[in-house]
Amino acid sequence: MKKIVLILTSILLIVGLAGCSSAKSNSDGPYSMNASISYGGVEKDNLYKTEVSYDIVISGEANDIENIDAEQLIINPEYIHLLSERGPHINQIKGEKKPYMEIKGSLIFNTEGKSKEEIDAMKLLIGVELIDKNGNNHMLTFFNE
Repeated sequence: MKKIVLILTSILLIVGLAGCSSAKSNSDGPYSMNASISYGGVEKDNLYKTEVSYDIVISGEANDIENIDAEQLIINPEYIHLLSERGPHINQIKGEKKPYMEIKGSLIFNTEGKSKEEIDAMKLLIGVELIDKNGNNHMLTFFNE
Protein backbone atom coordinates (compact mmCIF):
# COMPACT_ATOMS: atom_id res chain seq x y z
CA MET A 1 0.00 0.00 0.00
CA LYS A 2 2.83 2.41 0.85
CA LYS A 3 4.44 1.72 -2.54
CA ILE A 4 1.23 2.59 -4.36
CA VAL A 5 0.86 5.83 -2.42
CA LEU A 6 4.51 6.72 -3.10
CA ILE A 7 4.15 5.97 -6.81
CA LEU A 8 0.92 7.97 -7.09
CA THR A 9 2.45 10.87 -5.18
CA SER A 10 5.49 10.79 -7.46
CA ILE A 11 3.34 10.77 -10.58
CA LEU A 12 1.24 13.67 -9.31
CA LEU A 13 4.36 15.66 -8.45
CA ILE A 14 5.84 15.05 -11.90
CA VAL A 15 2.61 16.07 -13.59
CA GLY A 16 2.40 19.07 -11.28
CA LEU A 17 5.93 20.14 -12.19
CA ALA A 18 5.21 19.84 -15.88
CA GLY A 19 4.42 23.21 -17.32
CA CYS A 20 4.58 24.95 -20.63
CA SER A 21 4.89 28.54 -21.74
CA SER A 22 5.38 30.29 -25.01
CA ALA A 23 7.04 33.54 -25.88
CA LYS A 24 7.20 35.87 -28.83
CA SER A 25 9.90 38.50 -28.98
CA ASN A 26 9.19 42.10 -29.87
CA SER A 27 12.44 42.71 -31.68
CA ASP A 28 13.09 45.88 -33.64
CA GLY A 29 16.03 44.20 -35.39
CA PRO A 30 16.15 41.90 -38.40
CA TYR A 31 14.97 38.83 -36.47
CA SER A 32 11.82 37.78 -34.67
CA MET A 33 11.35 34.78 -32.43
CA ASN A 34 8.59 32.39 -31.42
CA ALA A 35 9.45 30.00 -28.62
CA SER A 36 7.92 27.25 -26.55
CA ILE A 37 9.53 26.35 -23.23
CA SER A 38 8.30 23.42 -21.15
CA TYR A 39 9.24 22.22 -17.68
CA GLY A 40 8.99 18.63 -16.52
CA GLY A 41 10.39 16.06 -14.12
CA VAL A 42 13.37 14.02 -15.30
CA GLU A 43 12.63 10.68 -13.63
CA LYS A 44 9.76 9.44 -11.53
CA ASP A 45 12.18 8.40 -8.77
CA ASN A 46 14.11 11.68 -8.85
CA LEU A 47 11.92 14.66 -8.14
CA TYR A 48 14.84 17.02 -7.56
CA LYS A 49 15.67 17.66 -11.20
CA THR A 50 13.70 19.67 -13.73
CA GLU A 51 14.11 19.26 -17.47
CA VAL A 52 13.60 22.45 -19.45
CA SER A 53 12.84 21.72 -23.11
CA TYR A 54 12.84 24.47 -25.70
CA ASP A 55 11.64 24.78 -29.30
CA ILE A 56 12.56 28.13 -30.83
CA VAL A 57 11.91 29.50 -34.32
CA ILE A 58 13.90 32.53 -35.51
CA SER A 59 12.46 34.23 -38.58
CA GLY A 60 13.37 37.20 -40.72
CA GLU A 61 14.33 38.07 -44.27
CA ALA A 62 16.02 35.23 -46.18
CA ASN A 63 19.38 37.03 -46.38
CA ASP A 64 19.30 37.80 -42.62
CA ILE A 65 18.58 34.17 -41.71
CA GLU A 66 21.34 32.93 -44.00
CA ASN A 67 23.69 35.51 -42.42
CA ILE A 68 23.42 33.92 -38.94
CA ASP A 69 26.85 32.60 -37.99
CA ALA A 70 26.18 31.36 -34.44
CA GLU A 71 23.47 31.21 -31.81
CA GLN A 72 23.61 30.79 -28.07
CA LEU A 73 20.86 30.03 -25.59
CA ILE A 74 21.01 32.50 -22.70
CA ILE A 75 20.53 30.94 -19.25
CA ASN A 76 19.56 33.20 -16.36
CA PRO A 77 22.96 33.95 -14.72
CA GLU A 78 21.29 33.94 -11.30
CA TYR A 79 20.62 30.20 -11.65
CA ILE A 80 23.40 28.92 -13.93
CA HIS A 81 24.93 27.14 -10.93
CA LEU A 82 21.83 24.90 -10.87
CA LEU A 83 22.50 23.65 -14.42
CA SER A 84 23.47 20.00 -14.05
CA GLU A 85 23.24 18.66 -17.59
CA ARG A 86 22.89 19.84 -21.17
CA GLY A 87 20.72 17.61 -23.30
CA PRO A 88 20.72 17.48 -27.09
CA HIS A 89 20.83 20.90 -28.78
CA ILE A 90 20.00 21.10 -32.47
CA ASN A 91 19.93 24.18 -34.65
CA GLN A 92 19.22 24.17 -38.36
CA ILE A 93 17.98 26.43 -41.09
CA LYS A 94 14.79 25.15 -42.70
CA GLY A 95 12.45 26.31 -45.44
CA GLU A 96 13.55 26.96 -49.00
CA LYS A 97 11.24 29.79 -50.04
CA LYS A 98 11.05 31.44 -46.62
CA PRO A 99 14.01 30.24 -44.53
CA TYR A 100 13.95 30.23 -40.74
CA MET A 101 16.20 28.86 -38.01
CA GLU A 102 14.86 26.19 -35.69
CA ILE A 103 16.56 25.56 -32.33
CA LYS A 104 15.53 22.60 -30.19
CA GLY A 105 16.98 21.07 -27.08
CA SER A 106 16.82 20.54 -23.36
CA LEU A 107 18.65 21.38 -20.15
CA ILE A 108 18.44 19.79 -16.72
CA PHE A 109 18.52 21.90 -13.56
CA ASN A 110 18.80 20.85 -9.94
CA THR A 111 15.64 22.32 -8.42
CA GLU A 112 15.59 20.41 -5.15
CA GLY A 113 13.25 21.96 -2.61
CA LYS A 114 11.54 24.28 -5.11
CA SER A 115 7.81 24.31 -5.86
CA LYS A 116 6.38 24.48 -9.37
CA GLU A 117 5.57 28.16 -8.86
CA GLU A 118 9.10 28.92 -7.64
CA ILE A 119 10.64 27.10 -10.62
CA ASP A 120 8.42 28.99 -13.07
CA ALA A 121 9.26 32.33 -11.42
CA MET A 122 13.00 31.62 -11.77
CA LYS A 123 12.82 32.13 -15.56
CA LEU A 124 15.72 29.74 -16.09
CA LEU A 125 16.01 30.65 -19.79
CA ILE A 126 16.19 34.31 -20.81
CA GLY A 127 16.51 34.22 -24.59
CA VAL A 128 18.78 33.62 -27.54
CA GLU A 129 21.79 35.59 -28.71
CA LEU A 130 22.48 35.54 -32.45
CA ILE A 131 25.81 36.48 -33.99
CA ASP A 132 25.79 37.25 -37.69
CA LYS A 133 28.64 36.80 -40.15
CA ASN A 134 29.44 40.52 -39.83
CA GLY A 135 30.11 40.07 -36.10
CA ASN A 136 26.94 41.84 -34.94
CA ASN A 137 25.15 40.49 -31.86
CA HIS A 138 21.35 40.34 -31.66
CA MET A 139 19.63 39.50 -28.36
CA LEU A 140 16.11 38.06 -28.51
CA THR A 141 14.45 37.67 -25.13
CA PHE A 142 11.58 35.45 -24.00
CA PHE A 143 10.15 37.91 -21.48
CA ASN A 144 9.27 41.56 -22.00
CA GLU A 145 10.05 43.23 -18.68
